[in-house]
Amino acid sequence: MTELAGAASVMTELPENLQRRAIYQQVIDGVFADGRRETITFCVYTDDLDEGRGDLFVAVGLALAMIDRGFGVRIVPRDRWHCMEPSDIVVGLLPTFDPSLAKDAWKVAWVRNKTETWASGDHLAAYDQVIASSDLALNRLRRAAPHAEGVLPIGVDVDLFCPPDDESARTSAAVTTANFWGSVRDVHRALMGLPDDADVVMFGMAKNAPDELKRWHQGSISYFAIPAAYQRAGIVIDDMEPSTIGYGTANSRLFEAAACGALVVSNGALGATKAGIDGVPVYRDAEELAALLADLRADPTALAAAAAHLRRQVHEQHSWHARAASLEKLLDAKRVDGVLRGVARHAIHLFPDYRSTNPYQDMLYGSLASVDAFSLPVRDLVSHLRTRAEATVPGTVHVHWTAPILQWAQGPYAAELVLQKFTDALLAFKAAGGTLIWTIHNLLPHDGKYRSAELAIAELLSEHADLIHVLAEETLEAADGLFTVDPGKVAVIEHSSYLGQYPDWIGRSEARRRLGITPHEKVLVALGGIRPYKGLSRLVDIFEQMAASDPSLRLLIAGKPGRLPGVEKLRARCKDSSQIISRFDFVPDDQLQVWMRAADLAVLPYHQVLNSGAFLLAQTFDLPVVAPRTGAISSAEVSHVRLFDPQDDASLRSTLERAVRELIEDEDAAEEARAAARATASRLLPADMADQFAATLASRGIGVRATAS
Repeated sequence: MTELAGAASVMTELPENLQRRAIYQQVIDGVFADGRRETITFCVYTDDLDEGRGDLFVAVGLALAMIDRGFGVRIVPRDRWHCMEPSDIVVGLLPTFDPSLAKDAWKVAWVRNKTETWASGDHLAAYDQVIASSDLALNRLRRAAPHAEGVLPIGVDVDLFCPPDDESARTSAAVTTANFWGSVRDVHRALMGLPDDADVVMFGMAKNAPDELKRWHQGSISYFAIPAAYQRAGIVIDDMEPSTIGYGTANSRLFEAAACGALVVSNGALGATKAGIDGVPVYRDAEELAALLADLRADPTALAAAAAHLRRQVHEQHSWHARAASLEKLLDAKRVDGVLRGVARHAIHLFPDYRSTNPYQDMLYGSLASVDAFSLPVRDLVSHLRTRAEATVPGTVHVHWTAPILQWAQGPYAAELVLQKFTDALLAFKAAGGTLIWTIHNLLPHDGKYRSAELAIAELLSEHADLIHVLAEETLEAADGLFTVDPGKVAVIEHSSYLGQYPDWIGRSEARRRLGITPHEKVLVALGGIRPYKGLSRLVDIFEQMAASDPSLRLLIAGKPGRLPGVEKLRARCKDSSQIISRFDFVPDDQLQVWMRAADLAVLPYHQVLNSGAFLLAQTFDLPVVAPRTGAISSAEVSHVRLFDPQDDASLRSTLERAVRELIEDEDAAEEARAAARATASRLLPADMADQFAATLASRGIGVRATAS
């Protein structure tokens, strides 16, 4: 056991800096909320110093430096974001922060890490200012937010992280504070491969860590004891995690350990280089780390000189005082004459978020920026409604599919309890001034288990919605007798095609080659989630009857199955048929084109449906369609569409046989049908749907500015 490791087992050997901790707590408690200049609010995950969250320590460190410059500061954790006090400037440190909560403030997104998460979100445009911790991160952010400008790396509290009073107390041990959260990162692999005499100590979380890593572990220590660990270490082993290493966003550990006079060694040089720091040794694996530690320890004088050089750079360039001066310049550069001129932005909170499997919601929200709005997903609708009912700005909630509200409930009684909670939350949200939008995709959830509760939800949404968005005129007639819909609330905005939403470069012959289909075979496709209401079992029945007399027929079935009865039997039937090609799994966006371009005809054998994205998807890929005469599709019998009675299997078979003759075997008619499908898709463009939706919100004054640009 090393000298440091032996001491580490006694926590009193690594004392906390209680005086500095008390000052941090004063900042959190709001002691410095009022300054002679403007007030800045930092929005973080938690305000509990014992949770050890990096965003909190970064926020307080910078806040202390801003206090010295005359600003008032507040620290607001996520459970109080919705009810924060008025502020001049609000800084969001997390990609989950909703900037619409900061209604009258200058809103700043500070992207310290998780650059991809920030960039792939919807709300960067809602910030008045977007700054990053490196120029590489800034370049990535500009693709999502062209107004992103300014680099502000994290810094270090040099009053907390400083050299020891007595350098002779420093040992040759190497310390790391890289937590183990369940995934093995570069630093863990290196530590696991070191020899037993490597003289290493690991502080932090290490639950369920491999034994090869646990041998170095000496327990967890508080943030305010970390300086003592660094002051006693000759070397600190840093770890650039995967989400930061490619963007050159340096860790706090680099600055903090160097400020304490330890030499930092890292698994990547980019972070230090982008911060303008030289002299950070780099390792890539256990062998290189072991050799590096041995070389550094072999020459204590050179080690001390390298550490001192690193410390000087950090103290001179990377203190929070330096960062505060940079932040003030960035703020002044964006705000004309010191006047806050941020545009009020409005969040459309959507539930549920199905964008990862269906681009419809992204398409619908594509023009929100034109009315100063943006979309933001809600994970727990009831919790969100409750929280927003207490917020200064309740905001706008857009409910799409209702199944996730209560279909997870275990039994009718549990469903009624969920219904009551949802009702109470929605009524409180509305009473607080919240705005509700409801898009009626289905009258009731497909495969729903609790009909009476679902009807109650539909009636509740219909009664309290400020806007009811329907995808076709037929929706009102279909809803009659189930729940009441006020026509004055209704806006009809058709479901668009998916043109431009999926990769579409593969040709027919290549698509068929990949699936093992010959050029002259007649191919039907049924693509989408595999659910009982879609009637795939009866399609297979009918197809097998047709294929028995026509061996040139092929059927493609692809989509992710639900955990519902009959799925495994259907999978087995498809697998056993030589004329059916199936994939019972989600089809990635770049592979969808293979299944669609290989086909001649799309089949929607549904028992029931109100609206169908699959109907528009087929036409997006120039396919004629066989579909049920129901809902919005009931009036769609045109040259490239053949409709059947959804309750009659014989109707499906006769319609399918007719479609094969007229839309596949007749080559001239087939080409005309494909051209007609293409024309329909081109008429129903996603951009037009998005513009109509944004204009509807604006014209009705729902959660956005009054007129669309």
